[in-house]
Amino acid sequence: MRMFGSGHQIGSHTWSHVDLTYASSETRQYQIRELERALGNIIGRAPTYLRPPYGSCSSDCVVEMERMGYHVVNFDLDTKDYLHNLPVNIDVSKKTFSGALDAGGGVGSFLVLAHDPLEQTAKTLVPAMLERIRQGGYRAVTVGECLGDPAANWYRSPPGAPLSLATSWDQATRDNATDQGHDERRDNRRLGPYRSPESSV
Repeated sequence: MRMFGSGHQIGSHTWSHVDLTYASSETRQYQIRELERALGNIIGRAPTYLRPPYGSCSSDCVVEMERMGYHVVNFDLDTKDYLHNLPVNIDVSKKTFSGALDAGGGVGSFLVLAHDPLEQTAKTLVPAMLERIRQGGYRAVTVGECLGDPAANWYRSPPGAPLSLATSWDQATRDNATDQGHDERRDNRRLGPYRSPESSV
């Protein structure tokens, strides 16, 4: 509730972190609806953004999620903090993040993958990322803002109610949908075109 009240965008990542590409339609719907119910009880709304576990949502999964009222988004910068979450190796993730910003080649935005429940991510990586963002003249924003989607489209209220979605990038998302696969196969791939606001994360 504090995050929502502070202006953070709350999105779906499913109820129990299943790979949606390989899940049945029934399982996908259960995973989404259970989280909607929980968030409805906590913040009184359901999200319209979904970042699939493992970055994995096949084209039929994307179509199904869109029918359920979701924008399926993925990251284009993976810090791989889940592989480097010890004090002796978290610098690898810090260098990955900084290196991507340095090599950005004029890219105006990044959607970054990091896992704040991991101790070294929370204590070391996130502060380093925020400092690097500041130094580079970027600004940390919500996914919706990064993609140029008005805040009115980020949630549906009440949970489960139909939503009129912004569609400027929905078709491109569907056209570009691929199985992002597991961690080792998902680098440098994203679903849908990105606008170029002056933002990161």
